[in-house]
Amino acid sequence: MPPDQLPPCLLCHPARLIVFRGWQGVCPECGSFWDLRAYSREYLYDEQYPQQRGHFDPRVGSLKVETLRRWLDQLGLLPEQYVVCEVGFGGGYCLQYLHQTARTAFGIETIPQNLAHAAALGVPAERLYNYDRRPVALPAAVSFWVFQDSFEHIPAHRPFLKWMAQNSSADSMAFIVAPDARSLSRLLLRRLWPHRSLDHTFHWSKAGLRALLSEFGFSLVRQIRPTKAISKRMVISHAELACGPACARLLASVLPEFTTWFNLGELGLLFQRRSA
Repeated sequence: MPPDQLPPCLLCHPARLIVFRGWQGVCPECGSFWDLRAYSREYLYDEQYPQQRGHFDPRVGSLKVETLRRWLDQLGLLPEQYVVCEVGFGGGYCLQYLHQTARTAFGIETIPQNLAHAAALGVPAERLYNYDRRPVALPAAVSFWVFQDSFEHIPAHRPFLKWMAQNSSADSMAFIVAPDARSLSRLLLRRLWPHRSLDHTFHWSKAGLRALLSEFGFSLVRQIRPTKAISKRMVISHAELACGPACARLLASVLPEFTTWFNLGELGLLFQRRSA
């Protein structure tokens, strides 16, 4: 890769020099890393993105809600106690559940089709915000932020987290589920790691996320192993993205219908805002 196409700094520890190892630009401090192939290509989140990932499939949506409820139970959190904001809510099924159960629920997305779908599910349009046009101040201070497989997609973390802190209650929490840069699956599978895709440019480690969130007053208070309810439909859609249509058709022909709980190298971290 030409020098002018290399990332200028690390997102986790900007003062540290990047260590280049093949397709990775690694942080020597915490192990977070750039995927250099993904970094060198601009990724477009267009109307095809939710279709390719089954965002609007109600069967996928019901599994995502079941998964979120399981995580909240593991954390001992009851949605009705919180003003919630889900960042990067995809098809909106989990946001619909939060709207029905939380004190108040807001949602932030970058894809217009996802915003429209969430509104069609019954989430009030005035509580849905385009990422690039979100208001300076939300109508209410958020006490629980939810990032389900979305934190790694945020284009400018520090400006967003500054805004998040400004719109947080004094004891606000943030729950992040994301690929773990230091997971065993990443170490073993390397280039074949399923989370290595063109829409994942930077992969965070636990230590990297702790360092970043601490800049904005949030400390790590809990960690879980976030297993997900997955189905044949979800496996096939991810296989098509990773390996192409032929691979997806082969899997569709040999795999039976199933639902199971699975984790392939993801972390689940709960942060809480420190008292001033």
